[in-house]
Amino acid sequence: MNLPKLSFRNALSLIALHTLIIFPLAAQELEIIPVPLNFKDTPAAIGAMTQDNQGNIWMIDLNRGLFKYDGVNLTRYRNKANDPSSLSSDRLECITFSEDGIIWIGTFLNGLVRFDPIEETFVSYKHDDKNPNSIRSNSIRALITDKKGGLWIGT
Repeated sequence: MNLPKLSFRNALSLIALHTLIIFPLAAQELEIIPVPLNFKDTPAAIGAMTQDNQGNIWMIDLNRGLFKYDGVNLTRYRNKANDPSSLSSDRLECITFSEDGIIWIGTFLNGLVRFDPIEETFVSYKHDDKNPNSIRSNSIRALITDKKGGLWIGT
């Protein structure tokens, strides 16, 4: 049996026809629902965000602190002057979530912040020239956790 040879143009047309018929059948319908943030105090310039294992969305604002959106409520965490147990700065750079439930936040000039959302406690880590085990810089530009639970810090 001799099959006719297809020209490049005809082959391309058959592939396009196949794609138009088969792919729509396999595709699922996608619905995008906008989530209005009609709150008094909202982030103005979101620099980064992460989601924890409870589904909360954590957002850092470049100048207004940390925000948590739980699907209903928006909570703002900010620096409180003379309160070392608060967020060390409202000028934030990066954020990541670790599998143990901790939120890690990098600040522009005030070091690394560990936030425990269950206890709602902040612990700040800053560079100390006298301590070789302290973080390298107080300007944290990137954070990520690896599969083994390690925290990688970009300064």
